[in-house]
Amino acid sequence: MTSNPTWYLGAPDTDHPVTSALGRYFAETPNIEFCITMCFARALGQGQDREMASAIMGKIQSNSAKLDMLEAAIQTAKLSDVWRPLLDSVIDMARKANARRNLYAHSVFEHTEAGEVRIRPYALSSGRQKPKSPETLSPKIIEGDRFILQFLFHAGLYASGQIDKERLQPWIDKLAQALSNSR
Repeated sequence: MTSNPTWYLGAPDTDHPVTSALGRYFAETPNIEFCITMCFARALGQGQDREMASAIMGKIQSNSAKLDMLEAAIQTAKLSDVWRPLLDSVIDMARKANARRNLYAHSVFEHTEAGEVRIRPYALSSGRQKPKSPETLSPKIIEGDRFILQFLFHAGLYASGQIDKERLQPWIDKLAQALSNSR
């Protein structure tokens, strides 16, 4: 048994569990933008007017710039003591989810004959970050990242008034459980 396997450039076969998990993950990535837009509508005081928020946010290309705009809107919005910290937390989570999306989308995949898969970041967005080491991937890791995207979708539904807190609560509970298990 070799302790240092040979890594090959390129994604694993399409039937590999990591490839399948990445497909499910990328199907959920629009949830980041949805959540940002719905929270922006809430910050504008137009929680029910999703079309205006969509029209404004639709003109901005990157999720990072959309999050900056949302953050600025929250700072000047007339929000309750409940909404402001909630939206701040959602922004933090969306920034991390967007960074993760960028990592998956802009890294080189490598794999071994034994089925291990990792990603190697090769491009830095702003030069402010140090190069990252390769990260081994598993379906469990990707599904955990996918759960965050699903949570953001439900947070967006809540911010826009499409669901009430009772329907959001199971997602909050699952998130709290996942965070306590990761410690």
